[in-house]
Order: sequence, then C-alpha cells, then structure tokens
Amino acid sequence: MLMTYEEWDNITNFSPKEFGATGMSKLLIYTLQDMRDYTGRKISIHSGFREGSTGYHPLKMAADLHIEGLHVIDQYLIAERFDAFNGIGVYPNWDQPGIHVDVRPKSKTNFDSRWGCFESGKYLKLDYEFFKKLI
Repeated sequence: MLMTYEEWDNITNFSPKEFGATGMSKLLIYTLQDMRDYTGRKISIHSGFREGSTGYHPLKMAADLHIEGLHVIDQYLIAERFDAFNGIGVYPNWDQPGIHVDVRPKSKTNFDSRWGCFESGKYLKLDYEFFKKLI
C-alpha cells in the first residue's frame, strides 16, 4: 500500500519531498519513522523514488540514506533490527556513507538481499572481508 497525502501527517521526521513522491510505500515510510525513533538521530534521505531506475526505487519501496553521526557499519546493524527491511545495501564511499533499505517482498535470506558497494556498479556480498575493509 502507498502513502496518501493525509497519512504523511502521521510522520514526524520525513516529508514526501525528501522521497520525490507522495505515494511511497507505507511500510517503508513507517519503518523509517520507527528507525528514526529508535536511533534518536536525524536520518537524511539521499534518494527515494527514481523513475526509470532499476530495483525497488521505481516501485516506491526503497530509500538511500544515512544516519547522522554513525559509522556505516552501525547504520547497517540498526537497519537489520527492522524486519520490514528485506533488502539492505552498504555504501561506504558515498559523500555521506550510508545504506540502501527496501521493503521487497522477498525474504531477507535470499542471496541478493544483502550487499556492499565500494565502486559504482560493483556489488559485493557482505562478509568478513567486506567489513574488514571498513575498519
């Protein structure tokens, strides 16, 4: 289900403008609000709806973001706490290192549901070697 204009009144820390669309996934937006409440930190949205893109952005089910003041590993670990985020990507080389989260219908145990990316277009599995490069 997609957010209606009126439902955005229930969201205290985000606005449709940040996501590029009013009708974002209700599950995504409410889970992001829960994550904001959990961390007590500002979450900056880099990208939400991207028309013509691939993956879950054009379906209004994904967001790229960073959580202010946290290392990208901590951002990832926080996102893992929320069952709705079935897709999580780690992007340490963004100007503001951050994560991708999506509410894909697939299980988070699918091989393609967790990844990291040091270089544009080169996606890696999240494993010890990937995280070792971050510390």
